[in-house]
Amino acid sequence: MTRRSFVVRIWLDEEGAISGQISDPLTDWRHPFQNSTQLWALMKSFLVELPPAESSPTKSRKSLPENSASSEKGDSDPM
Repeated sequence: MTRRSFVVRIWLDEEGAISGQISDPLTDWRHPFQNSTQLWALMKSFLVELPPAESSPTKSRKSLPENSASSEKGDSDPM
């Protein structure tokens, strides 16, 4: 059985509106969304249309040390 994973980043603004991005770090596929309807549509699209990864994530990606923060890569909230 092959397993796929993806990353969902969700930002909530002061008015309670969501926006964000879905991405697959193995294929560099990413797509933004502006509301919950787009989020669910993208999740369905990701699960149906994204081509399979070329290798297993457990073999091709180095594991991060425990307690590693995303800020180490320079990730910050763009909004």
